[in-house]
Amino acid sequence: ITAAASLARKLTSIEARKREKTRKPETVVVTEHELNSYLNLKLKEDMPTGISDVQVSMQRERLQATGQVDLDKLDIKKGSSPFSPLSLLSGKVLVLLGGRLQRLDGFGNVQIEEVQLATIPVPVSVLERLIASSTRTERNPEGFDINAPFRFPYSVKRVRFEPGRALLDF
Repeated sequence: ITAAASLARKLTSIEARKREKTRKPETVVVTEHELNSYLNLKLKEDMPTGISDVQVSMQRERLQATGQVDLDKLDIKKGSSPFSPLSLLSGKVLVLLGGRLQRLDGFGNVQIEEVQLATIPVPVSVLERLIASSTRTERNPEGFDINAPFRFPYSVKRVRFEPGRALLDF
């Protein structure tokens, strides 16, 4: 809880900084421990149904994430071939994702390089479908597109990864 609270304080400070008229360049360090604690304690309600125990590992310019996914709650098998390896899986399975964050002044784009469901390598297109289907809403009927570029929150200009931590440049 202490690590989640630490990141919450940093985010509050960043929000306050965003409102300042004169802002000097600054770097804020976010550790893996803070991020994982925050994700699993503070953002648990915001995660799609069926996703739990998320752990992010930061390496030099690379990210890896693991988590539990309840395939029955996400219903990703709908419309897939009965010959697909996914048709053999059900219930909670471990998911592993690996990739890089591509950066352009204030914007990012996630480039997924590795996906595994229960140790089975899976094409990135399956992950794209899983995320899109589990994030559909009335306001966003297509769901979230993991390939779409996005603006960094809190006016972050650049994100750099080092083993065990992220450096947020403002």
